[in-house]
Amino acid sequence: MTFLINIFLWLLSGLLKYQSSTEQNHPSSPT
Repeated sequence: MTFLINIFLWLLSGLLKYQSSTEQNHPSSPT
């Protein structure tokens, strides 16, 4: 079960990073 949870969290974090990058169209300093 922990393996599936790790994949879920990994995909979730990836989606959050993707959405945050798409919302910020103006160039900003990379975090």
